[in-house]
Amino acid sequence: MGRYTKIFILHFILCTVYCLIPLSGSANNFLKLTKLVVTPNDTICEGTTVHLRLQNPVGNLLWNTGATTDSVLVTPSSTSSYYVINDYGGSAQDTFFVTITVFPDLKPNINVRPSGIICKGDSVSLTVTNPVNNVLWSTNATTDSISFLGDTISDFFVINDAGGHCPDTSSIYVQIKSKNYTLIDIHGGGCPGIEVNINIVNPRGIIIWNTGNNSPYLNINPDTTTTYTLINNAFTKCADTLAVQIYVPLKITPKVSVYPNDSICEGDIVNLRILNPYKFFNWSNGSVDTVQHIVASLNNNFSVTNDYNGNCPVTTLANINVIDRNNFNIDVPNCFTPNGDGVNDVFKIADIIKSDYRIIIFNRWGEKMFESGEKGLRDWDGTFNNTNVNEGNYFWILNFKNYCGETETTKRGFVSVFR
Repeated sequence: MGRYTKIFILHFILCTVYCLIPLSGSANNFLKLTKLVVTPNDTICEGTTVHLRLQNPVGNLLWNTGATTDSVLVTPSSTSSYYVINDYGGSAQDTFFVTITVFPDLKPNINVRPSGIICKGDSVSLTVTNPVNNVLWSTNATTDSISFLGDTISDFFVINDAGGHCPDTSSIYVQIKSKNYTLIDIHGGGCPGIEVNINIVNPRGIIIWNTGNNSPYLNINPDTTTTYTLINNAFTKCADTLAVQIYVPLKITPKVSVYPNDSICEGDIVNLRILNPYKFFNWSNGSVDTVQHIVASLNNNFSVTNDYNGNCPVTTLANINVIDRNNFNIDVPNCFTPNGDGVNDVFKIADIIKSDYRIIIFNRWGEKMFESGEKGLRDWDGTFNNTNVNEGNYFWILNFKNYCGETETTKRGFVSVFR
């Protein structure tokens, strides 16, 4: 065999050996035939499965998960590292590493306040209890909580980690229930003491009035303006509370003063004054002046009316005692009881007599028992010479002028004494 032939054979053998023996780490890096492939990538959201595959493996494989296959599937819950050992046999081996970065993928949890039934007009608050990085609501709010007044049924959604690596969305349906808005019907009333009927047109559940009544109607007789409250459907979440004011105008009886006094002779001038004029008032002659100057007449029926805008008028008749100049009479008591009990103890003439009068009282034998004017006395106390007279009948003679100072008149009669 020639020299060159031997050299060719030796070169062929060496090339064959080098091709069969696994390459060292440095050779692998040089040739770049074997590498670790990560699918989809090494940055994932929580819950994502990652495919790890060793491309062009040579020899035996061992993953840190315990697997010996070319590829493995992993679902890390947090950032984790993985590696695979490629064993070429003997002392020749290589190790491939990868770190999987895991970003949390939290579906937003939404807390609703108030809980349960939400009534129209209530203040509602929605809060993300597990916010991550950025929060974005469908209202464009970026805070963890949003608040609004319940009006109609509404849908909301929120993105947790908006603009981050792993955004997730939750939606919530907020149901707003209308309150039991109460309709009422009111009849009657208008003046103090006049009955008013308040009827609930749409009663629901149990009715509670502030008067303690639980019926859907209320019959009342207010003397003044009064507010009544009720709760419709009191034992449900969305009960309606209503206040009803029953307006009652004041009813003021006119007070009238008479000058010079209440006893006036026919034809004299008398002054009348209303002491408590209300918003509107008028006299029976149509005048609206506070003071009236009138001529006293026997058929006096002069009056004044207090009123409030046409509601609840109250009339007072002027109390004037008009004395007939030509037909004057007085009442004289026909008995009295001088027993010291403070009741009807003296015999006295009516105070209507204007001028001094003179009365003489006799017993049955004509003996004078009493005469007015003596010792400044006007009334008889049932004594004679400081001694009580006996029970019985006594005769009297009365001389007087009437209230209006006309002709003197004489009147006679009997009075009985009882003890």
